[in-house]
Amino acid sequence: MRKKDEYRDYSLRKKPITEQEARFFFDHYYQDRGMLKWQGFYLSDHTAAMKQEDQTVQVVPQEEQSLALISKRLKLSWQYQKAAVLQLREISHDNVLCQLKGIVTGYNEEKIIIRSNEGTLHSIDLEEIRNVGLLKTNGG
Repeated sequence: MRKKDEYRDYSLRKKPITEQEARFFFDHYYQDRGMLKWQGFYLSDHTAAMKQEDQTVQVVPQEEQSLALISKRLKLSWQYQKAAVLQLREISHDNVLCQLKGIVTGYNEEKIIIRSNEGTLHSIDLEEIRNVGLLKTNGG
C-alpha cells in the first residue's frame, strides 16, 4: 500500500488515477462540505422573488380626510417643497390601496402634479386622493 504523502500533488502525475487511488483520496483527504457549498447558490426564481418581496411595502389604510384638509396639506407640500405621501382611492392588482411619495410641483382646482421620488411626474385628480401625509424629511 502507498503512503499518504504520495497523493499530495496530483498535478505532477503522468499516469491516470486508478479507482483504488481515487477511493483512497476520498477516504483520507477529501472533506465534503455538505450543504455549505449550496448556501450561496440561488436560482433566478429565488432572486426575483426576493427582490419583489423587498420592493413590496405594506400599505396601511389611513383615515379618509376631508377635501379641505387634503388641499391644505398639498398646498404645504407645494409651498415648502416638502415630501408628501398620497394614499389614493385606486386599488392595485394586489388589492392594496395605491400610494405615492413625492413633492407637489403644481396644482389647480381639480388636479395636482406631483414629482415622485423616482423623478416621474404624475397628474392626479383631487377626488382620487383619500389621505395626504407630510414627511418630516424630503424623499424619506
